Amino acid sequence: MLSFLLDSLHEDLNRVKEKPYCELNEKDSDENDSEASQRWWQNHLKRENSIIVDLFHGQFKSVITCPECQRISITYDPFMYLGLPIPSETCRIKFKYFPIVPEYEFIELELILTDTTNIRDMKYLIYEKYKVHNIEYLEAIRAKDMTFRQILKDGVLVKQVYDINEEVIIYELKNNAYSTSFNTFYITPADFITESSMIFFKTNVQNALFYVKPFTFEKGKTVSDLYFEVFKYYRKLLDDYDGGHNYITFKDNLLNQEYLEKEFDFYVNKKELIKLHFINNVPESDSIFSSKSTCEFCNDKCQMCKLPFKKSKVLLYKLYDGLKVERKLVLYAELTAKRKNQILLFNKVPETKNLMEKKKGSVSIYDCIEVFSKEEKLEKENAWYCTKCQKHQEAFKRLEIYRPPNILIVQFKRFKIKSTGVVMGFLTNKKNECLIDYPINDFDLTKYVVGKNKEPHIYDLYAISQHFGGLSSGHYTAFAKNQNKWIDFNDEVVSKVDTNTLVNNSAYILFYKRKGLN
Repeated sequence: MLSFLLDSLHEDLNRVKEKPYCELNEKDSDENDSEASQRWWQNHLKRENSIIVDLFHGQFKSVITCPECQRISITYDPFMYLGLPIPSETCRIKFKYFPIVPEYEFIELELILTDTTNIRDMKYLIYEKYKVHNIEYLEAIRAKDMTFRQILKDGVLVKQVYDINEEVIIYELKNNAYSTSFNTFYITPADFITESSMIFFKTNVQNALFYVKPFTFEKGKTVSDLYFEVFKYYRKLLDDYDGGHNYITFKDNLLNQEYLEKEFDFYVNKKELIKLHFINNVPESDSIFSSKSTCEFCNDKCQMCKLPFKKSKVLLYKLYDGLKVERKLVLYAELTAKRKNQILLFNKVPETKNLMEKKKGSVSIYDCIEVFSKEEKLEKENAWYCTKCQKHQEAFKRLEIYRPPNILIVQFKRFKIKSTGVVMGFLTNKKNECLIDYPINDFDLTKYVVGKNKEPHIYDLYAISQHFGGLSSGHYTAFAKNQNKWIDFNDEVVSKVDTNTLVNNSAYILFYKRKGLN
C-alpha cells in the first residue's frame, strides 16, 4: 500500500509530461562504475522526475554472473525502499584466507552465516575486501586440523562443512592455475612418529607454515622442480649451518636464483632434510589413511608413498597418470629439522572450537544489511537469460546500495508465505517476530554504500510502522517524531512514547531521514 501510494503521488507530481524511450544498456567494459551509474540515473530522471524521486529514490548496483561462461552483467536500478531479510540468529563463522603474498601469513575473516550461505559468498567477501585479481582464482578447501580434506565447489552450503575442528580455508592461486597446462599440488608439513606404522602428529598452530599449501607448476616441470619450490617455502623451518647457510642470508637472496640453487644442492647433499609423501586419499574414503584401497602409486596397500627425489627427471603431470579418479594430488612434507620443532613449539596455541559462533536473539539492522548484500543463486523459476550462452541460467546475483536516498524506507521481511495454499480459508504463513536492534540516531550506512562518493551516509529515525498479529489478521500502529517528541498513533488513541520502547519486535517499516536534510 505504501509503495502504491508513493508511486501514485509521484505520477501526479511528475515533472516529465512526455516520457522518452531510454534504452537500458548494462555497464560497458570501457565505463567505470561512476560513469555507468550516472548514465542510468540520468535515463531514470528523463522519465521519472518529481519530489518523490528527489526524496525517496536511491540506486542499487546489480551484479549477475553466469555460472557457465562467467559473463558478468552489471546494471544500476532505481529503488524506493530497502527490503531486508532477517537472519534467524546471528551465526558467524571464522575462516582463513591465504593470499599469494605475503606467503607466510594468512588473514582471519568472519562472515554472517544463513541457511543459504555458500562457498562463493566467502570468496566474494575476499574479492571485495582485498581486490584480488579474479574471484575465479580463489580456491576453497575443506580442512581438518590444518590438513587437506577436499576441494569445495562454489555452490556448497557452508553449514554442511563446518564441524568442531573442520573449517574452510581459501587460497589465492596463480592466475594460470586452472589452465590445462598447469597442475596444482597441495602440500602439508607434518611430524611423523615411527612405530609399527606412520602416524600423523597433529597440533594447533597459528602459523601459515603449518597449514596445507598449494603449489602450481607448468606441466613441463619435474619432481626436482617440486622439491626445489618446497625447499624454498619451508627453508624457514630447516636448520642453519656454518658457512653462511642461515635463514637470514637466504631471505636476503630470494631473488638470486643462482644462490637459491646452490643452497638447494647444499641441503640435498647434506642429508635428506625433506621427504615428500603421497597420501592414499581416494575420494570414496572418508579417511586420508585408507588401508582398504590399493595405492595408485605403488600398487600396494600402503598408507603413504614416498616421492623419491632421485627420480628428479619425472615430469609432474605424469604423476596423475595412474589416478583412478581425477583429483588434486595431496602430499605431506616430512621435515628433518630442529628449527621446525622450535617454531612449532613457539607457535603452539590452545585448541579452538569456536569457528562457528551462534548468538540467538541478537540481530541488528547491520546484520540484515550484510545478509541482503550477499550473493544469491537465482532459482530455476527466476533464471536469467545469458546472451553469451544463449539460454536461461541459474545465475549468481548480488544487490548492493550504490546511491542511497535522502529518505530511506527500510522494510523488514517478517512474513514468509508457504506454498501449501489455503488452510481453512486462510493462507498458511509464518511471521518472524525476532527483535532487531536498530539505531534511533546516527544510523551509519556509509560502509554498505559501494559508490565512489565516500561522503558519510548517516540517518536519523523519524517514524516506525508496527505490525501486530499474523498475515491473515493483525493490527498496525505507528510511532512518529513530532516537534522532537515521539508520539504513538494507535487508531484514535494518540499518546507520548517512552523512547526505551521504540526498538521492539513489532517494528515492520522504518523511516530514516538523512542527517542535515531539512
